[in-house]
Amino acid sequence: MAKLKHIIPATNALSELCLETIYVWQDDFIEDLPCFGILPTTTTVTHIFRALDQCIVGQYKLNWDNSKRITSEAAGNMTGRNSGVVKRISEATGNDDVWNHCFIHREDMACKDVSLDVMAQLKEIVEIVSFI
Repeated sequence: MAKLKHIIPATNALSELCLETIYVWQDDFIEDLPCFGILPTTTTVTHIFRALDQCIVGQYKLNWDNSKRITSEAAGNMTGRNSGVVKRISEATGNDDVWNHCFIHREDMACKDVSLDVMAQLKEIVEIVSFI
């Protein structure tokens, strides 16, 4: 059975869901994009978690207990440590995981006071990465 090591759920304004998993399979790390989907435009924490759970547990028969890290982007319903999807995943894993904010968005937040030229380039990079 595969051991889930890293979950990266991401949503955007179009209520699309993409799940990237990194897991150990026969002594090797495997990166996979097992789930893509369109969520209701009135997406809630429950909708997102249910879609993730149906993919991870329902379709792939993986166990939440094997999850060790969650990385998400800045959407409020994703990052809410007290009520968001991150909290729901933490509860499903027995609170035995680590949450990280998407690295490209962290860099964007850290560069709020840089020059306009650098900010324009950074904004373009963030938009490209977010689009991908």
